[in-house]
Amino acid sequence: MIAGKIPLFKWIDFQGHVKLMKKTFKDIDSIFQRWLDEHVKTRETSLMEVNGGGNERDFIDVMLSKMSNEHLHEGYSRDTVIKATIFEVLRLYPPGPLLVPHENTEDCVVSGYHVPKGTRLYTNIMKLQQDPKIWSNPDQFNPDRFFTIDIDFHGQDYELIPFGSGRRSCPEITYVLQVEYLK
Repeated sequence: MIAGKIPLFKWIDFQGHVKLMKKTFKDIDSIFQRWLDEHVKTRETSLMEVNGGGNERDFIDVMLSKMSNEHLHEGYSRDTVIKATIFEVLRLYPPGPLLVPHENTEDCVVSGYHVPKGTRLYTNIMKLQQDPKIWSNPDQFNPDRFFTIDIDFHGQDYELIPFGSGRRSCPEITYVLQVEYLK
């Protein structure tokens, strides 16, 4: 904790947290790079490019068909942008099926069920994102579905909550929205 409070010791990683985070990032990055390399190799050996790129199979194929191999804004390569997008993208399958448990502070009714004060509620985010009552073909990767509907993704419409909801929502939502609107 001293390293965080005294600027002189900032570079010292006493408990090894920084080292562990860097190793974890390298591991994740190598996995993403293998996926990307596999897709690039598949695209080179198939007729996807000859057919105008209309036979994309998944998110990485779509990204590859939309981006050239040149450096993009700020000098980032196509691979870096695709890997970063894979890391922050709206997922068909979230990294965890449940949100952090919430304890309600007063009696309430959820989907017609009385929930007494002090009950811990676990939100099944995977079920919300794949509800066939809300989404047609919920098990299909189809990012275009978000362009055809009017949803408030700030956490008010629970069909799509990429930044979470309430007090525990993502603090970087403002930054992300500014970056996206500048493009």
